[in-house]
Amino acid sequence: MKILMLADYLDVGGAETHVEALAAELARLGNDVAVASSGGKTAERLQKNGIKHILLPSVGRAPLVFASVCRAIGEEKPDVVHAHTRRTAFYASLPCKTRKIPLVVTAHALFSMDFPKNFLSFPGDVTIAVSEDIKNHLMKNCNLSPDKIKIVPNGVRLYKKRAAKGFKERKITFVSRLDADCSLGAQLLCKIAPLLAEKYPNIEITIVGGGTEYGKIAGECLKINREHNRKLINTVGAAENVTEFLQDASLFIGASRAALEAMAQGVPSILLGNEGYLGLICESNLDIAMRTNLTCRGHRIDRDRLLALLFDEICSFFALPELEKENISDFSRRVIEMHFTVEQMTSETLEIYNDVLRSSAKRKRLLLCGYYGRGNLGDDMIFEALSGLINDKVCADVRAMKSKNVFFLLRDMMRADVFVFGGGSLLQNTTSNASLFYYLSVIFAARLLCRRSVMLANGIGPIQGGVFSQKLLEKLIKSAVGTFDYITVRDVNSQKYLQGLLPNREISLVPDPALLLLKDNINLRLGNLDRLVYIPCSAELKRQRICEKAVCESLAFAAKELGVKVSIVVLNKNEDLELARNLSSRLSDCEIRIPRDADALAKALSDARISVCQRYHGALFSAAIGVPTMCVSRDPKLISFCEKFALYGARDPNILRDPCKLKRAALDVIFHSADETKRRFDAAMECVRDRALKCLCEEK
Repeated sequence: MKILMLADYLDVGGAETHVEALAAELARLGNDVAVASSGGKTAERLQKNGIKHILLPSVGRAPLVFASVCRAIGEEKPDVVHAHTRRTAFYASLPCKTRKIPLVVTAHALFSMDFPKNFLSFPGDVTIAVSEDIKNHLMKNCNLSPDKIKIVPNGVRLYKKRAAKGFKERKITFVSRLDADCSLGAQLLCKIAPLLAEKYPNIEITIVGGGTEYGKIAGECLKINREHNRKLINTVGAAENVTEFLQDASLFIGASRAALEAMAQGVPSILLGNEGYLGLICESNLDIAMRTNLTCRGHRIDRDRLLALLFDEICSFFALPELEKENISDFSRRVIEMHFTVEQMTSETLEIYNDVLRSSAKRKRLLLCGYYGRGNLGDDMIFEALSGLINDKVCADVRAMKSKNVFFLLRDMMRADVFVFGGGSLLQNTTSNASLFYYLSVIFAARLLCRRSVMLANGIGPIQGGVFSQKLLEKLIKSAVGTFDYITVRDVNSQKYLQGLLPNREISLVPDPALLLLKDNINLRLGNLDRLVYIPCSAELKRQRICEKAVCESLAFAAKELGVKVSIVVLNKNEDLELARNLSSRLSDCEIRIPRDADALAKALSDARISVCQRYHGALFSAAIGVPTMCVSRDPKLISFCEKFALYGARDPNILRDPCKLKRAALDVIFHSADETKRRFDAAMECVRDRALKCLCEEK
């Protein structure tokens, strides 16, 4: 495969080292790799190692850089172009599109989306995020659909384990660029160095890195060394190869890729950067650290408190027995071996290249309309299921609608072959009339701009009169829905409602697409069923004016009577997380679970003795895996769901005001067999694939 990588100035840094390592490993595997950049020390090393480097003009000369990128793509004729910065992705977008060359873009950090930078951000055919928080940033701020973002963590070489010298020597190494936005760790070490020297007379500190703050930090270190009449802190400036400075280190302090390099050599590491602090890397904080690419983003601490924490953490580490330090060293290497090797990174990147090459062939382009990528797990599961189902049936490029920007929306519609209106209950005015009119206008626009349009597994209503009469709103809905070539709904009430409006049209009933994601989890319920799971909807409680105190009292009483603990499962982080935290603070031994996908939701429900649901997909998944389910909501889709699948128990949200009622209803639900519900779900699973996408598989 011929690959052209694009970057800005390849000097010294984490992203630069990433490009170098990826290019070298791709070349080692037999790929033809070229790298285009404005030069730098890393670029020089690439050339020395036999990788072709194309020199671009300096980044400030935009027209010349754009012309050079176009020329490089034209001359190299790569199979794939891989841009590692937002600027180079912008330059490459037009020549890649005109030549029909797939463009892959890697997001190495949380970049700003302020004007005008938001208009200069091109995601390419696939965007690679190096961590989970960057993926969430891209979904939230760049309107990227989840299926267009792949997480590929940074990769480093797993070096041969250093000789067992023990950890008796107290040598601390800090590695980072020393610019204003990433030199906090070096500054803190300078502050606590005298205290450390007083406690450990033979301690040595090495600060590796160059940048705008280097002179100031080096001057401070020189002053400290004079006061102690020895080289307590050694500053070495920018280094092309930091591994040599980690060979004798007994403790590393830093973040991101430098921390990975230290861990690869078995150096115990304290994660500290300008974006936050997580302390000594271990089992308890590994998952949190991995979500942010070991940058500690979102974990900022007050500077004075951070000084004390860092000093105590260093002293605590030095006080550990030698065997425990060796165990931490071995753990660090195992983490790299399992998650962060260059080989893994390259293998996953190559898989993305192959996928994007396969998908670049002539395919149908489908535009999915829905409320995707905005914190609601139910909507995101619908998108994941529909995308998978569509690709099972037809060769298609599936994109989510960018609903916030009308220009992007019209552009995507003009490019789409089929417009799929498949995002849950969108045609309703419970939220607001503005939402209803917005989606009606989207449907009319799609009819004008797209070749075909489909309503797929939607819910309709409720439609209420008010400022606008109900008859007027129903006429608009009738006119809009009548434009679809094919119409399916996910509940009986929606089917009856539309058949009343459109008596001459076929309205097919299909199950909710998210059911497809449960195919492997139907028989998941194993082990102790020791939980009462509550799936809240803060908007529902506000509508019914049910206070948090009443909910807590009811849940606590029912859980006590049933002999179980309370778990709160949050499906909409943006709306319900604060409520969940407030409830949890009032309940003893209450656990909050925030599932990220269908598997996680199924597992969160697997130990439930009963679930009390106020969100549709919570009830859907609970019943699907055989959890006795109560729907305590007046939401029409939940009421219809109860009727269709014969769910037993209270359907009145007011039951949350009365602990005794909730307890009695829960017992009634638990002792009623769920076999009939499961049989209905099994039948529903069979018909989804056969009916849901008939319109996409058969050309009229």
